Amino acid sequence: MRRGQGKSTFNNRNPNMTPPDTRNHTPARPEHHNADETEENDLKNIFRKMIEDLKEDMRKRIKEMEEKTNQNIQLSTNLKRKQFKT
Repeated sequence: MRRGQGKSTFNNRNPNMTPPDTRNHTPARPEHHNADETEENDLKNIFRKMIEDLKEDMRKRIKEMEEKTNQNIQLSTNLKRKQFKT
């Protein structure tokens, strides 16, 4: 069999056999688009708030860790001084 023999070029054109006039596509409605945009903005604002809360929580935890580390360093330094004196 030769290459391309028995193949129809019609099958290669468009897998969707529905004529363009009858395809189910909804035209964009401005009021619907505005509702989607409002919802998207709300979600973006919620996401931003979540990120800001997470950043603030991380800052607090880092600050606590730094304070504990500084306390441990100070205790360790004091302990070494006591051991050196005796």
